[in-house]
Amino acid sequence: MGRKRANGEGSITRRADGRYAASITLGWVYDPESGRTRQDRRWKYSRVRREVKEWLDSMIERRDRGDVGSTTARHIRTVGEFLSAWLDEVVRPNRRPKTYLLYEGWVRTYYLPVMGDVPLSDLTARHVVALRNRAAARGVSDATAAQVMMVLSVALNVAVNWGLLSYNPVQRVEKPRVEREERPVLTREQATLLLATVASDRLFALYVLQLMFGFRIGEVCGLQWQDVDLERGRLSVRRQLQWQGASGGGLVLVDLKTRAGRREMDLPRLAVEVLQRHREAQHREALAIGPLWREGGSVFTMPDGGPIDPKRLREQFYRALDAAGLPRIHFHDLRHMAGTRLAEDGVDVKTISTLLGHANSTITRDLYLHTTPRMKRDVADRLDTMFSDMGVGAPAP
Repeated sequence: MGRKRANGEGSITRRADGRYAASITLGWVYDPESGRTRQDRRWKYSRVRREVKEWLDSMIERRDRGDVGSTTARHIRTVGEFLSAWLDEVVRPNRRPKTYLLYEGWVRTYYLPVMGDVPLSDLTARHVVALRNRAAARGVSDATAAQVMMVLSVALNVAVNWGLLSYNPVQRVEKPRVEREERPVLTREQATLLLATVASDRLFALYVLQLMFGFRIGEVCGLQWQDVDLERGRLSVRRQLQWQGASGGGLVLVDLKTRAGRREMDLPRLAVEVLQRHREAQHREALAIGPLWREGGSVFTMPDGGPIDPKRLREQFYRALDAAGLPRIHFHDLRHMAGTRLAEDGVDVKTISTLLGHANSTITRDLYLHTTPRMKRDVADRLDTMFSDMGVGAPAP
């Protein structure tokens, strides 16, 4: 079987009538009159596979030279042409497929209808204001609108670096004010109740590790046995399970993209014991269903051994919360809880940042550490000790 073509290389398929069909996407085309965008996709049909392959190879070569479709090598005149070039040359080679699809969707949904046909040299802050207003009219949250503007700013910084713009107009527009939402954090008593509720669950070990270390959901779903050393009590976080949809074909195990994300940690004795029992139980599951077991090396799996879908894990988590009579928080909130509990017990921010896989401790401090009643009580006790040591007392009546 031949190698599957990567994104941007087109495709060749055989139709039911026996003919071969080659196709290639050359970018997006925006029609300002209809306000719609469509893919510029070309096709070639033949009963001889060699003919469609030669056509496809020729189209790829012409596209890369800038003779057809692609804006990457042609003179860039409009904002739409630049954004297409930015997606092809900057985003696609350097970001995850999931990120590329997100940005491509924002280009089609928000940027092109407002400024796609605007000459790049004529782009001003008023166009960016129109973009912000369009996002608001569509009912998106201030947080999403701010992200849309932020990504546009990143793209236009590239245009400045390429010498296509003299300045970035996004930087002259006030961004939507986003109030940071205080995420709910389970108390120690609530966490104990949650663990008691899932004590007999086949994924009990997952909940224990999640409450201890606050993994990203893709990280805990993508954890592999080869990354767990129970004898030494060590665990490495190297990969995550992602849903890549049309670009990647479902759940895909991918390497973590940042050095901070790839991390090692020592396991507490309890975690080692729980994981040992989990591995024994998983072995019994595999023996019970025999050849139907889908061996993939994952620590946490579906009952048939297949990878555990993050969406399914979230659904199970909500059922566990309901069974425990606890409020429905997000699975990601357990990440906040893990960081907060470590801070509550006196672990320094730098260490917590490393355990959570953050690039710097500012993210940890500002977004993931929350002030709890226990922390406030501890401050009061420290102040009491401090002033008592200074000889300060209440005045006699």
